Amino acid sequence: MREPDWHTARSLAVADPLPAQKVPVAQAEGRTLAEPLVALTDLPAYDTSAMDGWAVAGDGPWQVVGQVLAGAAPHVALEPGQAVVIATGAAVPDGTTAILRTENGTLDSALSGPAKASDLRPRGEECRRGDVLAATGSVVTPALIGLASAAGVDELAVRQIPRVALLLFGDELVDRGVPGPGQVRDALGPQLPGWVRRLGGEVISVSRAQDTLDAHVAAIRDAQGDVVMTTGGTAAGPVDHLHTAVAQLGGEWVVDSVAVRPGHPMALARLGERWLVALPGNPQSAIVSLLTLGAPVLAGMLGRWSPDLPTVELGADAKAPDHEHRLLACRLGRCRNARWPISGRPCCGAWLLPTGSRCYRPAALRPAHVGGVARPALTRARSRWLSLRRFGAATSSATDTFSVSSASPHRAVRRSARSPRPR
Repeated sequence: MREPDWHTARSLAVADPLPAQKVPVAQAEGRTLAEPLVALTDLPAYDTSAMDGWAVAGDGPWQVVGQVLAGAAPHVALEPGQAVVIATGAAVPDGTTAILRTENGTLDSALSGPAKASDLRPRGEECRRGDVLAATGSVVTPALIGLASAAGVDELAVRQIPRVALLLFGDELVDRGVPGPGQVRDALGPQLPGWVRRLGGEVISVSRAQDTLDAHVAAIRDAQGDVVMTTGGTAAGPVDHLHTAVAQLGGEWVVDSVAVRPGHPMALARLGERWLVALPGNPQSAIVSLLTLGAPVLAGMLGRWSPDLPTVELGADAKAPDHEHRLLACRLGRCRNARWPISGRPCCGAWLLPTGSRCYRPAALRPAHVGGVARPALTRARSRWLSLRRFGAATSSATDTFSVSSASPHRAVRRSARSPRPR
């Protein structure tokens, strides 16, 4: 199989949407709409008052002839020169032309003061019955829950949550204390469930498998869920059994390594109806691989997938080798001439552990990229995965990945002779 570049690998990792299910609107936060959210009523459903005070008809002064409280229907129709006491959100009587706010009104023998028609909220001001409030594929936020409830919706049709079985390979891994000689503290088992949740999935099991072929085959075969996610064993070492195990199980490789550093040994396979997302064992490479291959798979299952990526400017000089993409650790910042500038630095060693926890993310440079733009003033911001193109646009992943553009070539960032080459 020919080794794809980073962008091609991402485009191959697209799954079909999972079935839809109905859930109560209050329980839908974070889920993905499987059909458009449509208003079942005008919003507001009737002409209402935006302020406490009086609903008035015509010019003043006015005679007060009653009151209307929130939750009650008005039982009078106003004639010119009449008014009723009104509460915020209450339905105004027929004939109302304006609202006189409590703090602006004077009530002696008659009511007087400056009334405003702008304090009337007409029926359907926010939406009309049948309006589409959110499109298929939208993520349900607390605000959307409130809008759906106000529009009369009790249940939402959402995609089922992708279920992920996490398999950790590597006899050297320990999950408690300081690792001894030849041991490595597991940094992926604790963090991957959180990454999967942020991508819209759910880790339903976390298990370990010994570094034997039989153990790999059994663990993958018995794993439940829509996605089997493995860590380690993706290369060609003496105990890297993943490729042989997938072959014995009748799997088909969709992506078998990617021309990118770090994350080169990442892979993706189909196991019947299940997907297998194979992450390298190195933490930096594993997270890059998760957002390259795992994120599109989960986004496809949720109906969120889109190949289109927003664009940002590179805020520092950068260089990529001629034959593969390169990832740089970056964070979002701001400068005067760019909407989303970033500042990048080369990734080296396990940068994702000390640096990734400080809002850094990699930018993926296309082969032979050299360039950058004006240095931005950095600010802390939500971090993204970024990708650079050679002479202009670059890309990013479905989960807040960004494209990067560079206006003109600049000097390259040089790798230190002491910096190891990331795998």
